[in-house]
Amino acid sequence: MLAGSVTDLPSTSLAPGGVAREALVAASASLERHLAGTAIDAGGLLPDEVDHNSWVATVEHVDPMELLEVQLCNSTAPFILLSRLRAAMSATATGRAYVVNVSAMEGVFNRGYKGPGHPHTNMAKAAVNMLTRTSAGELAEHGIYMTSVDTGWITDERPHTTKIRLAQEGFHAPWTWSTARRASTTRSCAARTASCCSAASSRTTTARPGE
Repeated sequence: MLAGSVTDLPSTSLAPGGVAREALVAASASLERHLAGTAIDAGGLLPDEVDHNSWVATVEHVDPMELLEVQLCNSTAPFILLSRLRAAMSATATGRAYVVNVSAMEGVFNRGYKGPGHPHTNMAKAAVNMLTRTSAGELAEHGIYMTSVDTGWITDERPHTTKIRLAQEGFHAPWTWSTARRASTTRSCAARTASCCSAASSRTTTARPGE
């Protein structure tokens, strides 16, 4: 079950209009805020106070509806958008267009360790990576430069009770750094992405027949 709306909170600072702003504040889901009942996660939701969720679920415990929702949002929608917008991107005045697919480390095959949890989200990110791998070369020949980007660890999706226990032990997700450090890291990631796209646009990629 999804957590309730932020409007259920007593604090007027968490009114709907301020949800995005509040969610992006460092430590918005800190241990102190959890204990005070004012925590808000990066999705603008109250923490779901459970001791088990689909992030730690193995394949037989993933709800089929959630499986479909995850694939639709993370792989099917990007595919449809790309296919339907291709003509428009090819017709840009500059002769160049860029597609940045949002991936994650969970979609990488060559990682040394792969846990058994949340196979459905892993599948979705792997699918996005394969879309990029399959179509990027052909699209580049037409001035459309596509890449996949791992955004880094932004939210901790583990069950609430586990997150509280780890927070008490001093753990926090890397993206809960200070605002200045987050901004610096974001600029660095953006620069690397721009560099990759620029490098891709300067060369022609040719796939081997049948690959």
